[in-house]
Amino acid sequence: MIFIGAIACIALLYVCSPFPVWKSYFAVFRSVATSREIGRRPKARLIQYLLSDFAAFPFLSLAWYLDKLVVGRAINKADTAPVCLVGQPRSGTTFIHRTLSNCEHLHSIRHCEMRYPFVWLWKGLRFTGLEPWVHRRDYWPQTDSGALASKLHSHKLGDYEEHGIFLEERMYHHFFVFRRFPIPELLRFQSPSFLEVS
Repeated sequence: MIFIGAIACIALLYVCSPFPVWKSYFAVFRSVATSREIGRRPKARLIQYLLSDFAAFPFLSLAWYLDKLVVGRAINKADTAPVCLVGQPRSGTTFIHRTLSNCEHLHSIRHCEMRYPFVWLWKGLRFTGLEPWVHRRDYWPQTDSGALASKLHSHKLGDYEEHGIFLEERMYHHFFVFRRFPIPELLRFQSPSFLEVS
């Protein structure tokens, strides 16, 4: 009985997850699984990435709803007049964001706070003194290619970063998902008119 209750709770967390758009997630998964343009090894790594993301959804959902429960009222009234920067890639929005982050009248969000947008988590990290350690962590993986990427584009989790990264890493309908899953069929799914010329 407890096992069935646990399965039902996990299923409910999947259904009520605020992060993925399921139609997009399954379109990406189907495209990767059925693609003939990707070799076996890269396909296995992409499927592994998708499955690990799928396994994380219930935990992210639980953390999201815990935030709503613990600090929901404070979240709803905290920001009365947000400033939104909208631009194309390489147009200078990150520079503007980082410049505005130095203003004492504005509160900017760091990369790690977008990746894990849970107030209770950050209050806990601040309370335990672990927040500076998280901010110093490198965004890139601890591999040879990650070390090279870090040299080319230094990026710590405590950096002020644009919100597109959060959309790219959590929302499968974001256009830049094509960078991680370079399958032409996905372009048709995301924008049917995009490939009409070809």
